Amino acid sequence: MKRTLLSLAAAMALLAGAAAHAQPQIVPVLDAPRAPGAPYAATGLPDRIVLTPGADPARAMAVAFRTDARQTLAQAEIGLAAAGPSVAKDVRALSGETRTIETENGQAAYHQIRFDDLSPATRYVYRVRGADGWSEWIGFRTAAADAQPFTFLYFGDLQNGILREGSRTVRTAYAMAANPAFALHAGDLVASRDDLSHDDEWGEWTAAAGRPARRHSAGPRAGQS
Repeated sequence: MKRTLLSLAAAMALLAGAAAHAQPQIVPVLDAPRAPGAPYAATGLPDRIVLTPGADPARAMAVAFRTDARQTLAQAEIGLAAAGPSVAKDVRALSGETRTIETENGQAAYHQIRFDDLSPATRYVYRVRGADGWSEWIGFRTAAADAQPFTFLYFGDLQNGILREGSRTVRTAYAMAANPAFALHAGDLVASRDDLSHDDEWGEWTAAAGRPARRHSAGPRAGQS
């Protein structure tokens, strides 16, 4: 009996030692990397795609996106969402405005295009172009012409730990709301601290919002919330 108890005690001691070694280690967290050109440099494919509402979101929307400087024209296509493999119908080509900006990550072209003459409560798909190809087709639905109940998301002061922590908040909110009409992002959107790369911060902001920001209209508001 005494030998059995001693064996049991030894086994428990071994298990306790193994559990102590298995404790997760604390890893230091980092803010937006200060590494110009990686990973937030512009490329030949569109990124930082953000859909925004027009003055009348039942009939107008707009999109902003970024490419490298080789794409000198703002180009998009939009059509009615098709219920089948063809994706879109009645597709029309649109152009807009382009501005070239120099950042810590090099030169990039920022594009803005308006989607006018839309029909209320209608599903559309659009895509935007870079020098090396088009984005995927992205869907959205215009608002109803008359007043109807709707759901929207509100975010404030996302500026610290934007991708590391803020992305979880933003993506969880989109998942729980299922199909929000829009998302209002109140300032401060980024920290703009001298020890961070400002363009990297904006890269984190659009990455944190993820693909929902491409299909659910967003209303970024600069300044204090």
